[in-house]
Amino acid sequence: RARLQKSVTYPNPFGKDLAKINSAIGTLALDGFAFTGTAAAILRAPFLDLDTVDIYLPSSYQKVDLLNFPDRQTKNPPLRFMDPYDLGVFMYARRYEGIPAVSDVQAYLDLVARGGRDQKQAEYLFENVIEPMWKAA
Repeated sequence: RARLQKSVTYPNPFGKDLAKINSAIGTLALDGFAFTGTAAAILRAPFLDLDTVDIYLPSSYQKVDLLNFPDRQTKNPPLRFMDPYDLGVFMYARRYEGIPAVSDVQAYLDLVARGGRDQKQAEYLFENVIEPMWKAA
């Protein structure tokens, strides 16, 4: 939770479609980023509600690049840019239809850490994506 205190949250003028959000953020010339939490899980468990779009930035210095971020109030899920504990959160990151996301295991860990409703999303991701993948191996 300490990591969330260092996060920066912006209103989301890009809508609820993760592909559109990804395209818009991609134009900000960041050195890289990856979606996590519900935003990553929704790529594998599409029925989930996207309430906050969590995005890891590999460097806290990239937050400076966000200073010119559009600041229009909307009803869309907010964008929360976070510093990772370490760059290990990007290990096994993938692109799903061009959308960069942390690994399923990392998304699970981030959902569990948030608790509340996200705990149920974590359970679904574990039972329907991670566990079958382990059984197949």
